[in-house]
Amino acid sequence: MADSLPPAHAPPRTKLTVLISGSGTNLQALIDACRGGLLPSTSIVRVISDRKNAYGLTRAERAGIPTGYHNLIFGGYYRKGEQDKSIIAKARERFDADLASLVLADGPDLVVCAGFMHVLTPLFLQPLASARVPVINLHPARPGEFDGINAIQRAWQDYQDGKLRDGRTGVMVHYVVSEVDRGDPILVRDVECRKEESLEDLTTRIHVAEHDIIVKGTAMAIATLWGERRNMNGQSPSCAGASAHNDLPDVSNLALIVNPGSAGSVLPADHSLVTLNVDPSVFDIGGGDTVASPVVPEIAGAAGWLLSRVEDLVIDAGLLFLSFR
Repeated sequence: MADSLPPAHAPPRTKLTVLISGSGTNLQALIDACRGGLLPSTSIVRVISDRKNAYGLTRAERAGIPTGYHNLIFGGYYRKGEQDKSIIAKARERFDADLASLVLADGPDLVVCAGFMHVLTPLFLQPLASARVPVINLHPARPGEFDGINAIQRAWQDYQDGKLRDGRTGVMVHYVVSEVDRGDPILVRDVECRKEESLEDLTTRIHVAEHDIIVKGTAMAIATLWGERRNMNGQSPSCAGASAHNDLPDVSNLALIVNPGSAGSVLPADHSLVTLNVDPSVFDIGGGDTVASPVVPEIAGAAGWLLSRVEDLVIDAGLLFLSFR
């Protein structure tokens, strides 16, 4: 994990480890974003797969990114065909503990699960949390809906059966906790189901949404982790005048990123105004995306006050960074 912090208004240099199991199309979106500037000052230090033949490993190698292969059977954690549940459970714990050591050896700032099919246990998550390295995951469903495998298929079938709530499914990026797909959401996008659409067609549209949202969600997770690190290291700007707003939250460490191009936000030429829509549960950043935030309920109705505290604005590679007094 990086020890030094970037200047308050500079895009931080951030190292990612990406965990995969398959073809790596979402990994490719991250590789392209790092190279193209959508994830400024960000690099992927290693790609690790639990499947030897995952094409994502080839994508990484072609991009010059170190790779790793970590597998339950190949690694000798248990024998192929093992049926004893207690042996399997203990093996998975040792597997996860070793995976944590493998990941932390590269000193990443953030771990991104991009189609990683192995369910991570506390034996992996706890060492990462102790090192202050967040773990995020991309899941093809909305929060609390279709947790686990075959989420797209189950949503499609529910729509065919007339049981899908509001006729929509979705995609989200969320923090990883031991409960499968139940971590706090970072970014959520609805995907409307269509009549007479095949499962294959819906899957294709979901994947298109995934390739976009994994980049945006990663950017937001990066902004959050650097804000937290500045706060823990006492590097946040002072909050002069905050006493006049004792009923409102301290936003000195709140980082907001919007993408003026794809997220649909309006940035006037003189940079004098940025418009936010605030409701009690999410930030609406346009383009069909919503940003879950634990501070939003506290600042509902205070958008004008929040914007009045904008101290600096930096545009880097299409991303708009706002910092607050």
